[in-house]
Amino acid sequence: MRAAKIILLRFFYVLFFYLLIFGALVFKAHQPLPSALNYDAHALLEHDHRDGYAYLLEAPEDAFDVRIALMMEANESIDVSYYAMHDGYYTDVFYATLLDAAQRGVTVRLIIDGFVEGRLLGDQNPIQVLVHHDNITVAYYEPFRIYRPHAMQNRLHDKLIIIDGHYAITGGRNIGARFFEENDDTAYDRDILIYGEDSHPAVNAMQDYYDTLFDSPYSVVTQKRNLVNLDETRDHLIDLFETIDASIDRDAVKTNIHNNSHAVDAINFLHSPLNRMIKEPVVYETLVELATYHDTLWVQSPYVIFTEPMLTMAEVLRDKDIVMVTNSPFVNPNIAAVSGYMRQREAIGEAVTLYEYQGQGSLHAKTVLMDDNITVIGSLNLDPRSTFLSTESMVVVVSESFNDAVRQAMEDQIEQSLEFSGEQYIGDVEVAEASHMRRAVIRMVGWLTYFFDWML
Repeated sequence: MRAAKIILLRFFYVLFFYLLIFGALVFKAHQPLPSALNYDAHALLEHDHRDGYAYLLEAPEDAFDVRIALMMEANESIDVSYYAMHDGYYTDVFYATLLDAAQRGVTVRLIIDGFVEGRLLGDQNPIQVLVHHDNITVAYYEPFRIYRPHAMQNRLHDKLIIIDGHYAITGGRNIGARFFEENDDTAYDRDILIYGEDSHPAVNAMQDYYDTLFDSPYSVVTQKRNLVNLDETRDHLIDLFETIDASIDRDAVKTNIHNNSHAVDAINFLHSPLNRMIKEPVVYETLVELATYHDTLWVQSPYVIFTEPMLTMAEVLRDKDIVMVTNSPFVNPNIAAVSGYMRQREAIGEAVTLYEYQGQGSLHAKTVLMDDNITVIGSLNLDPRSTFLSTESMVVVVSESFNDAVRQAMEDQIEQSLEFSGEQYIGDVEVAEASHMRRAVIRMVGWLTYFFDWML
């Protein structure tokens, strides 16, 4: 058994370096594939007179309850896209709610990134319970294949829920305990719920994108498999739903949504092109252009890594007043991203007002505030992977009151952060320390990622 484990481990080491070498030879030399997709940044600022509403999903518990309560209320359709569905209670409740909706006649579609949660790991029993229901279709986006290393970087990073074509949720959260419980492992994130009096154009745009994503050649519908304990797992999900149904007050959740939503001047949905290899940085370029119309920018991203093309595009923002909020390298769980950030940390600290979060857990939100009326929330990290490789989407909201609500949430996180300027911290917050082992690992990983910063 031990020999088999050693052989398997060596195989994955060889595979890992094979993929890196392939990436260096093919991806870095490859130019972005042309795309007809583009957005008029100036038009995103115009008042659309469409009775749109935005509700901020900031608190972990509220973010979970709203998802479940609205799915419980679905009458016609639920469409879901996630990068990762982590094993555990919250994911099981999510699956149980989808199963109950399907049993009520609701059409359900679920697409998950195929590398993180797909064929590499095998179909999980809860997934197969959904697959076996006639009203549910499950797909994996770009499942891993060893003979297709060029497809490995084509990852699905969107986080979308669309209910009855009326409510839509997007943001940075995946599904799992890290995003819905507050403890030392919490990934503090931010989502937005959008809707209209009737069918809102931004929700319709998100629905059109989801249809294209689900029907794309990169999406592979999962087939049914005969598993021994499938009935037992189904019974578990049914029992779990009965428990959660008794514990969530749907009416209270919906009342809270409508009482605390912000009537907005405009909402627009942006997404990246769908193609393998290097994508045109449509979302990043649009946000940079949008930022040129504003003087003050607040940017939050869990990972901050710039490549030369990204810096060239952002050169037009050199004279802007920019506040940037990210994780301290010693609380950030993504070691590869940290290694890239550490090479640029001092330069970033000199170019912008840079805050590094030192508190419990880590930050995972992706947000941009422009002056006092523009808010952008979605899945795009400030790194080359989000800019050029993954599928990404963002929502642009024009509203002073919504902007103010998000700014207050970011200020609360800044209060648990320290400003990093040059080579030192400024402020009174206790510095998050890292073990000698973690520091050594960051340095070692940094030696490797130095040659592959465009993959971070």
